[in-house]
Amino acid sequence: MLTATLGGLIKDYRIKKRLSQLKLALEIGWKDTTRLSKIEQGRVKPTRETLDKIMKALDVNDQGRNLMLLASGILPSDVEIQETIKRLKEEMELFNLPVILIDYAWRTFYFSEKARKVYKTVDGINRYLLKEKPSWMEVNLTKRNVLGVKVLEGYSRDRLLSAGEHEISLFKYEQGNNEEERWFKDLAQRMSKNEEFRQLWARVNPGAYQYLLYEYEYHSLTGDWGKGEQTLNFHLFCIHPTFDFRFYLQIFTPADESSYKLLQEIR
Repeated sequence: MLTATLGGLIKDYRIKKRLSQLKLALEIGWKDTTRLSKIEQGRVKPTRETLDKIMKALDVNDQGRNLMLLASGILPSDVEIQETIKRLKEEMELFNLPVILIDYAWRTFYFSEKARKVYKTVDGINRYLLKEKPSWMEVNLTKRNVLGVKVLEGYSRDRLLSAGEHEISLFKYEQGNNEEERWFKDLAQRMSKNEEFRQLWARVNPGAYQYLLYEYEYHSLTGDWGKGEQTLNFHLFCIHPTFDFRFYLQIFTPADESSYKLLQEIR
């Protein structure tokens, strides 16, 4: 979970560059420091265009750019999503493991071929994801016809929950600082139409389900992959692509020998 604020990051980089607010403001093309001061204090959220100007004036490196974009709360654009899929598609397929591409807001964009087979997704799943950009929470709770398996998720093998309960507890824990973001409000409005979501949201306490290991989860899937109902257990790890920390690759690795063997049989 990112704790640094965008304003704090901008201020840190400005100080490291030994730039006063006035000099940076002039580099950007502003006549005074009012706007920059409000951004650094967190009172004003810059647009993507403004943030690009600030990052250019500060000459931030790739890591700094990634951190600022992630802290900005600015969602990846459609063009950025398509470019990311294009850049990562080959690597996602080379894993020969289930791999899912999401962003920090949990919008889901791409299932690798192995992920499509393991989750028994509907035809055209990736076209649907690109068009609708549903949250992974939406997929598990309100769009269950998209997946053909039953999903249990948890923070460890011994702490498995229903997909809905786990996703809501984790969402509350991870996304609590984004409640004022437009995407958060839009998602909450869509989800509020689902009765199960409303009941779970009122009941689930995120403090009871905090990570033991950050960006790791345990997944247990039950489905029929051609030989009757079976169970697949996975360790899920999340990694960032180096060029944009707003995206995550969710990589599922078999958690036991029987899951490894079954995964090899799913073609």
